[in-house]
Amino acid sequence: MDAPVIHDSIAMFSLVFRRSAQRLPSSSSSSEIVSFVATNGPCDVAEISNSLDIPRSTVNYRLKKLVSEGALVRIGVERSGVQRYRLP
Repeated sequence: MDAPVIHDSIAMFSLVFRRSAQRLPSSSSSSEIVSFVATNGPCDVAEISNSLDIPRSTVNYRLKKLVSEGALVRIGVERSGVQRYRLP
């Protein structure tokens, strides 16, 4: 975290903390996921998340979109813990 910025005057005192820059998921994470699955065959969320260093919540969101768009196919029951994804 950066050092706080202090604003001081006779009438007011404030202390401002700024967030450090965080790596936000890139908009290309969907294409990264498709490329990873194409290269590695059927994968689960944990494999994709760990290998691409993308948060699991983002991977889950992107996978749902990719399945609905037809870019990937889900293998296994939707609410089970053994879901894997592959190319159509």
